[in-house]
Amino acid sequence: MLKSLDAPIMPRPALNKPAMLDPRSGQWLGVVVELLGLESSSAAIYAEMMQRLPPLAKGIVIAKENGVPACAMLVTVFNHVGNAFGLTTTPALRRRGLGRKLMGQGLDWMKNNGASCVGLQVVADNKKALSLYHSLGFEIAYSYHYRILPENT
Repeated sequence: MLKSLDAPIMPRPALNKPAMLDPRSGQWLGVVVELLGLESSSAAIYAEMMQRLPPLAKGIVIAKENGVPACAMLVTVFNHVGNAFGLTTTPALRRRGLGRKLMGQGLDWMKNNGASCVGLQVVADNKKALSLYHSLGFEIAYSYHYRILPENT
């Protein structure tokens, strides 16, 4: 999905200031491990992937009152193109607008760091995510699917 950032970004409801973390840090890795429940081998692979991000990258986190991560996403800007990755909300707090608020913060950050458009990927049957992204002005740019070779080939 794609969204142009040429138009002014609409004002957003007040939001407790989200934490802006270096995605290469152990602090960001801890947030992702907690939200996604990653096992240690997957966490190690994720940490290695984070080391390869472009210089302009942030992990954005909204925490509950007790400091436990409630919602997080990764944003990057490279060659004036913003990318949003892995918007995740803890299941008990879904449908409360946290993803919308966090995406708004991410769009603001990407625009302020030189992005003129933003791209993201979403699974085609994730109706709730598609609804959110469409409501924020994203449009489907193209579709694709993965093919898996049958065993014994």
